Amino acid sequence: MSDFLAFNQSAEVICRHDGPGAVWAHVACDSEDSLKAFLAGAAAAGVKVVASRPRTLPERVAAEALVFVDIGKLCDVIDYSPADQVIGVGAGISLADIEQILAKRNQWWPVMAADPSATLADVIAGGDGGCLEHGFGGPRDLVLGMTVALSSGAVIKCGGRVVKNVTGYDIGKLFIGSRGWLGVVTAANLRLYARPAASCSLLWSSAGDGAVLTAARRLLRSGLPLSCLEIVDGRVLAALANSSPELERFCQSISSNCSSILLTRVDGHAEVVEEVSAATERSAGFAPGSAQVVSSDVAEVLWRRLSNVGQSTTLACLEASLNLSQLESLFATGWADGQKPLWQARPGRGRLRLYAADAGSVADLLSAMKAYALTNATTLSVAYGDGEYEYRVEKIPSADACAGKLKAAIKERFDPLRSLNPLVLF
Repeated sequence: MSDFLAFNQSAEVICRHDGPGAVWAHVACDSEDSLKAFLAGAAAAGVKVVASRPRTLPERVAAEALVFVDIGKLCDVIDYSPADQVIGVGAGISLADIEQILAKRNQWWPVMAADPSATLADVIAGGDGGCLEHGFGGPRDLVLGMTVALSSGAVIKCGGRVVKNVTGYDIGKLFIGSRGWLGVVTAANLRLYARPAASCSLLWSSAGDGAVLTAARRLLRSGLPLSCLEIVDGRVLAALANSSPELERFCQSISSNCSSILLTRVDGHAEVVEEVSAATERSAGFAPGSAQVVSSDVAEVLWRRLSNVGQSTTLACLEASLNLSQLESLFATGWADGQKPLWQARPGRGRLRLYAADAGSVADLLSAMKAYALTNATTLSVAYGDGEYEYRVEKIPSADACAGKLKAAIKERFDPLRSLNPLVLF
């Protein structure tokens, strides 16, 4: 395999490793044309491609030639219309750079990531908009259109520049959250918002889960325009404390015997923020004056870290799609006292994240979720990383044969040679 990059005439080779062990390379493409040529050449040569920064390879792919493709140079502003609240940018641009560009026009793309250097391509591939997802939706709502390079070297365009511009099926939704399994997003049009003039984050802590779950239900029913609504295991916050001096000092101000924490955030004009925050305190149902206001400097760090706890700590994660009623049922029956794993929930979006010490321990979480689904005769979707796949999506208690055939047909349509991201299984 020493010549596994022999086909490459278009991408810059940053580094490579021909053995022993895994055979891999890291290359960078400086234009859409060079990316198209590289993808087509890799597919023809039987080389697997992951559009990502390099990472540790699982043993399963150690025998395959694998190339990590960096599109960080595809970072230009293609089209910016502040009046229409739309910007078109190369997918290699970082969230920090998007923030800097939009701040000059007092605008905002409401997406959060633990790492500001994360690229737009990373966000689209992952499909998670962070904690602001509660109020503004995720990438599926905030990406209006995109350009995608397929493994054949062909380029397709999906969507457009306005919110409602698609009749029939919106193909672009297939690529959001697909982790580069179907194609490589090279550019996207983003839906923008006015930058909020003020923000207020509130925190309640409780010695048990019941109070915060009840409060979350009340807030969801209230219809209040909350930007963020997150429920967090107190142990998760303690784990995050080690990632930032600000969070370490902040966590010392929270009661040491709290097991669950409810966090909310409101953004907008100062008068609106004050009014909605007061209504949030009333609607949550906790004792008057029990809300702790999180200072703006701490809140900024806290919300970003909570947007990707796994990236901010050494914890491994299993994510499940559960509504609030299912979450309450799971906590009531899923684990014996003292055995509940670390957890985090975004109830407004049906996200539950369970955390384990390492990827191997995720298997225990998966077993617990399967037992819950079987006992309660319900079906759940889970996503996790393990020792065999970087990322795996699974339906429990059993797979849907029709859904499996559909996924295979979609993969065949967009990546017939299966050269894109072998590190995932949908």
